[in-house]
Amino acid sequence: MGRNREAGGFHRALPALAVNSYVLLIAYGSLFPFADWRQGLVQPFAFLASGFPREVSASDPFVNIVVYIPFGGLFWLWPGRAFPRVVAPILAVLLGAMVSIAMESTLR
Repeated sequence: MGRNREAGGFHRALPALAVNSYVLLIAYGSLFPFADWRQGLVQPFAFLASGFPREVSASDPFVNIVVYIPFGGLFWLWPGRAFPRVVAPILAVLLGAMVSIAMESTLR
């Protein structure tokens, strides 16, 4: 009887573990060359007000889309049990934007 309760708890915690693991993978992939970073006097969130860059590689938006769509799907599964299905995608988009902005501000 206790074993069934533990298995149910694991299945409930699995989406949360997946989302947290994916966030760690995003952070690791974004920050990977942990050496030779340039330290400038630029404010971390200055990129938000600086406008769109003049040159954007074609791979950058593609990689961001490919990385953040599974993240949104995982996050949609996690709170979908606690929130209505209409609210869960909104939370997924907001959390994805927060993680993306956090990674961009860390890279500056």
